[in-house]
Amino acid sequence: MVNGETSGFACSYSNCGGSGKLLCLYNKAPTNNQPLYTSNNPTCQDCPQGTTTCVNWLCQSTPYTPATDANPQPSCTQNPGADKMTYEMQITARDMANYYRNLVATGWAKDKNGYTPTAKAMNALEYDCDTLGEDAQKLADDCAATSYASGIGMQLSYYKTRDLMLTEEQVLEKAFSTWYGQLENVDLDDKANYDSKVESNAPDFAHLVLGDATKLGCSVKMCEPQGFSVAVCEFDGTAPSVDDELYTVGKACSGCSAGKSCHKDLLGLCV
Repeated sequence: MVNGETSGFACSYSNCGGSGKLLCLYNKAPTNNQPLYTSNNPTCQDCPQGTTTCVNWLCQSTPYTPATDANPQPSCTQNPGADKMTYEMQITARDMANYYRNLVATGWAKDKNGYTPTAKAMNALEYDCDTLGEDAQKLADDCAATSYASGIGMQLSYYKTRDLMLTEEQVLEKAFSTWYGQLENVDLDDKANYDSKVESNAPDFAHLVLGDATKLGCSVKMCEPQGFSVAVCEFDGTAPSVDDELYTVGKACSGCSAGKSCHKDLLGLCV
């Protein structure tokens, strides 16, 4: 773990017979009877060739490009890699969206003055690379853009940051937590109405919890020369107008559409 020449590692885990196991592999092995690292003062003074700068007392490697043939593959059946997201990033987007949707649907999401009303039939979202993800990628890829517009029938949210030390995964995670965090700016009424305050202060939260949405797709772009990174996500839910209901209020997961039932883990969502 502390071998100075190590520049990469990967881990996997398994639950075998009630006992958890974690296995990690490192790309460099220590040399017998040799120092694990070179002691120096000041720290990080002599970074090796191939590294860029020193951050938090560690020499930073140049950006790592993941292998394109690594499994599991991203869910891009028609255009592999259309959203330029790894499988892990796609799953992160889907799971974070559904986690927040479930909090809202079950009434445990805290708004400005209380908690959100429960949702009668809020769908669990599936990740869509081929349409939504590809469209999000085309928008995010334009580093000269100052704003982003969704396609017809799609609802778009984006998150920009000038913290260039964040990885693509971290930018994506910050995007979802920021969008959900807008809920603290508003008091969602007992009908979950998209009122003028939600429109002004929590528009991305509204996209995140559209009850009739079934899919999302995202992309992240590191626009380093322009000094920012951006995450763009699109949802297929119906665009709300002022005073529309974001979702149908009622007992959580009591009104799923025909052929759907409550999620086995996220009990407030229909699948």
